[in-house]
Amino acid sequence: MLQSAADYKNLLDALETLVYGVNTEGHITYANKSFLTFIGLAEDQLIGHPFWELAENADELEKAFELQISKKKEKASYWLKFKEKASLKQTITFSFKETISQGSVVATPITASPLDSNDQPFDLTNSILNSMSESVAVYNTDGQLIKVNSAGKKMFGFELETPIKEIAQGTINIFHPDKETPLSLEEHPKFRVLNGEYIDNYELYVVNNITNKGIFISINGRPITDTNGAIVGAIIVGSNITQRKYSEFESRKQSDLLDQAQKNGTNRPLGS
Repeated sequence: MLQSAADYKNLLDALETLVYGVNTEGHITYANKSFLTFIGLAEDQLIGHPFWELAENADELEKAFELQISKKKEKASYWLKFKEKASLKQTITFSFKETISQGSVVATPITASPLDSNDQPFDLTNSILNSMSESVAVYNTDGQLIKVNSAGKKMFGFELETPIKEIAQGTINIFHPDKETPLSLEEHPKFRVLNGEYIDNYELYVVNNITNKGIFISINGRPITDTNGAIVGAIIVGSNITQRKYSEFESRKQSDLLDQAQKNGTNRPLGS
């Protein structure tokens, strides 16, 4: 039986698995020897610092963690990328029922992310993706866009030769169907799917900031999982529904005009 916090830490230090703890701000509260060895820092250099601080993809990790906390997701997966060492695939588990929420982290070094490079193979080949009439976008666990098919580039106003990095660098703004309300981070389909949510027939208005042209789309989103069921990415499939939406707007406008005409006719004096 564990008699004290020291006994508990000794148990963690005996594990080869990389284990550490975080609070609701993402700051590291403890770390076992295996994790310290992997990171190459002393414990006092880590405690109190955000877990994403040393990763190359720190901004994406911070946003994803904020989403987990705001949604009170008890479990979420993260992919930490480093310049000179293997990436870390980790799961952060929180118990929000406690008075003080404390997260536990179990991390596994990965030599290469399954969905980290355009050069790595997918179950769906490029030829299949590019033969589809719908837009197909693939994201890794950091929420980074790593693949867009030909239909997707064309649908959103890009040349087929446009590099993925150029498309991903803030060239697209996403709004609700009212065309005015921006989509918040927690509403973004890629983060919802990366947290395990299945999305069907989600309507959005998307604007290309370069051409300043927008379209209405309907999307479906699914997590991409490995053989163990762990989420390793997200796939978003979109259809252009702009013509349908404008037809709906026109029908609604005509219906409103008809209703107004009927009301005006009803309110007229007899014989007028």
